[in-house]
Amino acid sequence: MQAPYDARLGELEEERGLQHGTAHRCPECGGEEIGTDAEVGERFCMGCGYVIDYCNIDPDSRASAFNREEWEEKERATPLPSVYAGARTLIDWSNSGLGADAAREANMLRRLSRRSGVRGSREKNLSKAVDVLRRLSDKLSMPDIIVNEADRVYRMALKKGMNRRRSMEGLVVASLCVATKVHKHPMPLSEIRALSTENKHALNTNYRRLIRLYESAEGAGEKTPVRSAEEYLGKITCASGVSSESEMLAKEILMYASRKKITNGKNPLGMAAAAVYMACQFNKETGITQGELAEAAKVSEVTLINRYKELEEKLPPIEDILKAYNP
Repeated sequence: MQAPYDARLGELEEERGLQHGTAHRCPECGGEEIGTDAEVGERFCMGCGYVIDYCNIDPDSRASAFNREEWEEKERATPLPSVYAGARTLIDWSNSGLGADAAREANMLRRLSRRSGVRGSREKNLSKAVDVLRRLSDKLSMPDIIVNEADRVYRMALKKGMNRRRSMEGLVVASLCVATKVHKHPMPLSEIRALSTENKHALNTNYRRLIRLYESAEGAGEKTPVRSAEEYLGKITCASGVSSESEMLAKEILMYASRKKITNGKNPLGMAAAAVYMACQFNKETGITQGELAEAAKVSEVTLINRYKELEEKLPPIEDILKAYNP
């Protein structure tokens, strides 16, 4: 009677081991070579590929900390700051579905929120700026990292008092332009400025002053990255329907031109469009016209032609460029 009991006990222990991730044998083929995929939390058989269990609990004890030093050593990555930080919460004025006591308490909370949410001119300005930033980012489909960076730049400008005698909307647009430049987002500054009704000269002035403020705040010698023509290749080729072969060739052309300092001081959009047109001509993509590329790059055809002629004069034959990068 003892043997069947021991056999059943062994089966229960094996099932329990499968549930808790401690099994050392594959139940499908009986193999003992068990692999672990830490990214998805799976344990699988190396012989047949059978997934033994998944969603393992991380046994690491880094979450336990008993003083400030241990907490700083074991602290995990913190979430990114949100653009809504510091914004006031609005409570709906509808009391439908609430009883008498709950409606009275809701009215009291609304009064407290209205009195304490925005205390001064700085908070009022920041609350309106967040709304404008959300509206602009929704129209441009900006990622959260750009929006959060623009919010941080605007708060820096607000702390330095740059909002005095300046338009709030113009300062928000300039902050968004600085954020796109810092994170190398392929969004032309002209498209961002087009959403504002402010004067172009005032927007450019705000942009330059915010750039200097950002560089001084980040540290001595820390400069914002310069926009390169390679950043706009994907945007132009996707909008004009250029093949991937021509896109890769255009990237090699721009890399060679940048190494020879041909692109210095030139509009990166115009240089990118000219390189794409040169690559299309080499690959005999006759369906891509200068007008389509100029429209995709938001530049004039005259600019595209001038940049194309400049690349054609100063660059060696494309065959030599291909040999330089693909020996």
